[in-house]
Amino acid sequence: MNDNASALSSSVSSSPSQSRFPSMGSTPVTARAMRAAADLIETAGVSGICITCDDQAIGIQVSRHLMADLPARLATLSALATVLDSPVLRHDDPFRPASWLRIHGTAAGVPVRVYAELEISIQGEGEALALGPDGHPAAHGPNERPTPLPPGWHWMTELDQPTTQDPAPEFAHGPDQETGQEAERP
Repeated sequence: MNDNASALSSSVSSSPSQSRFPSMGSTPVTARAMRAAADLIETAGVSGICITCDDQAIGIQVSRHLMADLPARLATLSALATVLDSPVLRHDDPFRPASWLRIHGTAAGVPVRVYAELEISIQGEGEALALGPDGHPAAHGPNERPTPLPPGWHWMTELDQPTTQDPAPEFAHGPDQETGQEAERP
């Protein structure tokens, strides 16, 4: 066994106070957070999430990398929000194209922070789209100087995309510009 493996082996087998890599937090508090997290996900009936526990909080990420389907991620958030008795809130970073849904609550007295990053709609060569209060999009170029989103604006995300195939738009019917005759319906 090499020296690094020997040091790691001795740090794992020895008590935390004697370890070469001592625990930075309170082990009993972290363990309580882990049990609370286990009870929370079992009660909510969710899976496919990332959980971190420390001596201050439980962090739960509903990742689009683990759960690509938006309706499944929203159902997971809804189940967690119900158990935590807390609303799902949207947050848009005003200084960069980033948006996520979040829930704050408590489980067994431990603060819980749940979040799910939303995919930002991009057009052209990396231009992030933002939606104004009137629902019209505007592009924010990747090389533009960061300016805050104006009040009432939010980043356009997968939540803003239609969930079903929209019917083909109606074509305008009117006189042909060259002949003046009524155009035929397609």
